[in-house]
Amino acid sequence: MLKIKFSHNYEKLREAGRRAILIAAIPYRIDDSTPKEFLRYDTQYAIGYYQLNPGDYVLLLFLGDFGLFTTIRPRKGRYGDKLEYYTAHIGEEFEIVIKEEE
Repeated sequence: MLKIKFSHNYEKLREAGRRAILIAAIPYRIDDSTPKEFLRYDTQYAIGYYQLNPGDYVLLLFLGDFGLFTTIRPRKGRYGDKLEYYTAHIGEEFEIVIKEEE
C-alpha cells in the first residue's frame, strides 16, 4: 500500500483515520493572494503552524474514514514532479503515517 507521511499530527487529520483514498491532485500556487484561512486549516498542529513558503505546490484531496481533508506538498521533489506522481495514484488508498508517532 502507498504511504503518505506527515511531519506532525495536524488538526485536519482528525478527518482521516489511518487510511485515505486520493480523490484529486491539483496544481496550486501559494502567494500573497492565497487565503490565510486555508493555510491555517492545512498547516495547524498542536503547537503551531507548519510554514509554507511562496511557490508551486500540489494540493491533494483525500477521503478519510471521517470525511474529506487536504494536504499541500511542494510541486518538485527529489524524485521529480509530484503532480505527475499523485495524479497517477488517484483512486488509490494511502496509509497515513505521522512522523511524531513513530
